[in-house]
Amino acid sequence: MFVTVDERYFYVFAFLLLINNVLVQSVHVVNGTQGRSVILPCSTSDVKTNVYWRYNDSTTVCVIDIINGKADFEEQHVKYKGRVETFQTEFPKGNFSIKLNNLTMFDAGMYTCNFPRTLIPVASYLKVTENGSESLVRRSDSLLICLLGYMLLSN
Repeated sequence: MFVTVDERYFYVFAFLLLINNVLVQSVHVVNGTQGRSVILPCSTSDVKTNVYWRYNDSTTVCVIDIINGKADFEEQHVKYKGRVETFQTEFPKGNFSIKLNNLTMFDAGMYTCNFPRTLIPVASYLKVTENGSESLVRRSDSLLICLLGYMLLSN
């Protein structure tokens, strides 16, 4: 039994898959466990840049700033005090990743590593699970696109 599919649906489905792949690649998903530590990745080819780490794309919730090759805690939000580490020896290589210690459930969310000369920040989405619970990462967006594609192709 063959299903006749309008060619337009095929192109819509292919476009949705392409968009999904681009979006998934632009955000790093980092899984963490409450009470433990995670590394949030950030790198650039511009090694002589300042870096501004922010939570949930906010300009007011400062995780840490890296100014002139040194960690700057002056604007750091109180919830990150004493919990963020940098890797200063990696700065000359363009690696501005940070380590966030003693995770809480409230740490979950989007973190952005912003460069003043670049319009596109490096984004990481942090998922935090409770101690002892198993982390099951589900790609609901991919499942939704597959179901949508099936519906389009079966009509």
